[in-house]
Amino acid sequence: MAKAARKPKTANILVWILIGLLVVSLMGFGIVSFTGTSGAVGTVGKEDIPVNTYFRALRDRLNQARQIGLENVPLAEISQITLQQLASEASIDNEASSIGLSVDDTVVLAALRDSEAFKGLDGRFDTSMYELALERSGMSASEYDDELRQTRSRQIILQAVAAGLSASDVYARTVVGYNFQERDIRWLELDNSFITDELPEPTDADLRSFYSDHEELFTLPETRVITYAYLLPNMLIDQVMVDEQQIVDLYNARIDEFVRPERRILERLVFLTESEAAAAKARIDNDEATFDQLLEEAGILPQDAFVGDVGKDELGEQDADAVFAIEEPGIVGPVQSNFGPALYRVIAILAERNDSIDDARGTIERQLALQQAESQINSSIETYSDLLAGGASIEELAAETAMQLATVDFNESAGGQVVSDQEFRRAALQATEFSFSEILLLNGGGVFALRLDRLVPPTLQDFSTVRDQVVNAWREDFTLQAKRRVGEEYKSALEAGTPFSEIGLLDANFVPGILRGNPIAGAPAGTVEEAFNLQQGEVAIVDDGRVVVLVRLEAVRDADFSTDNIQGISQYVNSQFAQTAAEDLIILYATQLIADAGFRIDQAAINTVHSYLQ
Repeated sequence: MAKAARKPKTANILVWILIGLLVVSLMGFGIVSFTGTSGAVGTVGKEDIPVNTYFRALRDRLNQARQIGLENVPLAEISQITLQQLASEASIDNEASSIGLSVDDTVVLAALRDSEAFKGLDGRFDTSMYELALERSGMSASEYDDELRQTRSRQIILQAVAAGLSASDVYARTVVGYNFQERDIRWLELDNSFITDELPEPTDADLRSFYSDHEELFTLPETRVITYAYLLPNMLIDQVMVDEQQIVDLYNARIDEFVRPERRILERLVFLTESEAAAAKARIDNDEATFDQLLEEAGILPQDAFVGDVGKDELGEQDADAVFAIEEPGIVGPVQSNFGPALYRVIAILAERNDSIDDARGTIERQLALQQAESQINSSIETYSDLLAGGASIEELAAETAMQLATVDFNESAGGQVVSDQEFRRAALQATEFSFSEILLLNGGGVFALRLDRLVPPTLQDFSTVRDQVVNAWREDFTLQAKRRVGEEYKSALEAGTPFSEIGLLDANFVPGILRGNPIAGAPAGTVEEAFNLQQGEVAIVDDGRVVVLVRLEAVRDADFSTDNIQGISQYVNSQFAQTAAEDLIILYATQLIADAGFRIDQAAINTVHSYLQ
């Protein structure tokens, strides 16, 4: 409630967002300290930042940090951010005062009565809620009235600063025109069937030359030799006793998982008349259309046709009889659904399940045992930590507890149940030879502690050791170069306008109306980007080191600004530009206000607040 009391309904949300952005601009802004306290932690010009205001703002930020798991953020860092935001507000208040800007009591009273935070069940201002909110926030009525008055004055100034900003149509047309220009392209993968050169057997000289030219392929990455101790719940599962009543309770709590009727995952396409539905079904039966094509023709998105996972009793009688009559996924209909004549696509059939408690016992017992084992591990963390704090090594930790000892040559390719855990990998990468070992939690459950024994720098493997790898890499490179040569042979003919089919390239793929950044399945990632660098009729060879394709630009179509879609996108781009410009302008304005007025702090007052909060 206290938080709500500080945000009256009359506040302009955009302006508050912009004020928040001032924090970024003020990072590192010069602050001159002075001694003595006077009820304020700082002053911008003639405008004080009261101690109580700073205390409440800092307390709120600390609470917010705790709520999102940032308990360890230093108080000094949160204090700096809080001071910077309060300084930005004070600078605008100081400017309002200097130009004689204020709002009268009627505006303040209207803001109070309009605040949702103070309305009762009847939707009217509730004095008791108002008084309770003030009590919780630690503010007096006069302090809150003053804050409302200052808030409205700030709004007037900031709205005046940002008023009239708008984007030029040229900006929107440039951005939208660039992003929504379309290309028609034709492309073809040059696979091994296009290679006419016979793959030779490499000589020893060929291999050694390739090895020397591509040492990076045969160099082991930096390796961290790590010793670690770990304990996983499944390592204790045989030592855990599960109570029968626990099994019964969990079975009953999850009965829907073990006992359920047959269900089906469905999509539904509804038609105006039964004859239209029948005609659509006939097109599917005659392979003239697919269900997806019917959705597209009807202008229906797949997610809008998706019915979901349903049981027989969740459909109408006719729907249910038809849908549950088939034994394999497929198209059903037409049937008279609650929404009209419809076709259903049965995506999947979920079989009936009727597991008794004896059927489910093994699964439930293991799950309960794992939970108890993990609880035991967590309760032992303090003991394990005390051993390490007392000077025990990783080896001694494993010897004196249920934890197991292991070592790993850790690099990006290292794996295993523990080593692949995200938290283990993070700790392994951050460890130094001087790090203190500590007990850490595995994301997958369990605990570990590790020690970095030594760093092994990247090492080029001896030729004799990796000779087979060199042979394979040489062959792959030879094949790649052969594909590129074939591509060059076809490129000239295609650029002269010869159709793909006339030079024997019968399987070329035609992709109409593709946009920048859209991927093409099966083609290298840079294919579309390269197509947008071509002029109409030009051909490029694109490869990713493995797949080689020919791509020709067939046609270019500029964005059609007469369509509702493009016009709507243009308007959105204009509004975003105007908002960004307003943010930048207000940041510059407030920064300059602080520079002109001066910002001083009372470190003694700040320290007093900090000592109370700590």
